[in-house]
Amino acid sequence: MTATDSVSPDGMTVYQDRSVLTPAVERHPVGFTQFVYVLPGVIIGLLLLAESGIAAAATPVTPSETRTASSLIHSEASFLISQTEPEVRQGDQGGLVEALQKRLTDLGYYDGPITGYFGEATEAAVIRFQQAQGLTADGIVGAGTANALRRAGTAPSTPRNNPLTLEVGDEGPAVETLQNQLTTLGYYDGPVTGYFGELTEAALIQFQEAQGLTADGVVGSATQSALDRALQEGNTQRSSPSASAPVSDQPDPNDGVWELGEEGSAVATIQRQLSTLGYYDGSIDGDFGPNTEASVMAFQRSQNLTADGKAGPNTTRALEAAIEARSAPSSSTSSATRVSSLPPTAAT
Repeated sequence: MTATDSVSPDGMTVYQDRSVLTPAVERHPVGFTQFVYVLPGVIIGLLLLAESGIAAAATPVTPSETRTASSLIHSEASFLISQTEPEVRQGDQGGLVEALQKRLTDLGYYDGPITGYFGEATEAAVIRFQQAQGLTADGIVGAGTANALRRAGTAPSTPRNNPLTLEVGDEGPAVETLQNQLTTLGYYDGPVTGYFGELTEAALIQFQEAQGLTADGVVGSATQSALDRALQEGNTQRSSPSASAPVSDQPDPNDGVWELGEEGSAVATIQRQLSTLGYYDGSIDGDFGPNTEASVMAFQRSQNLTADGKAGPNTTRALEAAIEARSAPSSSTSSATRVSSLPPTAAT
């Protein structure tokens, strides 16, 4: 600014010979001004980088690291048992038991109905699995058994003492053939699973009795020959145990004992009771067939009755008592509901 210039009150210089206003003072050099404009962008960039680093640090390395060791995942059945949950054992019922039955079915240890009730058939399947895994065979699903169920991926391979026979616990194509043969002959109406379980054994015993063979539930050379002969003859109907069998061996509809071959409303009632208690999953058709007989036998064993597959007075009374006990209100609130009266600990 020259000596002849004057400064206005607002800090702008007024030239005497011009009306153009120019800044009186250059307050900041050009470099500092640029730094002031760039600084906010640098700060924002640093904040964004810091935020990204925090998010990356919070991300888990792999999803599997968050999976708990107490979970069991399978393609068709998920059996979940937490280490904080009670053990699952005979008498329990609910979703855990249903998933357990599905898992044991997938592995080939269980061929009964999926009822959600932990009965004798389920316990027997658990024991077979525990034996195959080298665990304590107590029929109780605790943490060790649950972990083994989670790790197991294929059906068991149970060694047999005699490879020329078939018996309970065996599995494979030979058992499938046996089940198909018994189905064709009318003795077996269960699923063809390739596993020799209680239903297959009951059907085989009925066939052996009808053929006059030793009814031991084991397929030996004599039983296999009888099966082949019956199939070749096209015998699809039940035959009597022997040609000389007395007429008294036939079921008597008036003797108060319901057994194989009988039918009627009383049989339908028995089937309905067995279904309610989780022992029967067939149709309520009033026909006392092999599936009904096998269910009656399973119920009788649970009641400490003679397991002959016949529904006599003791068995029918036990069925009625079990139904009444089941209808009583339960005081248990556990996630694995225990119905102490199913089945009762003793019956006569």
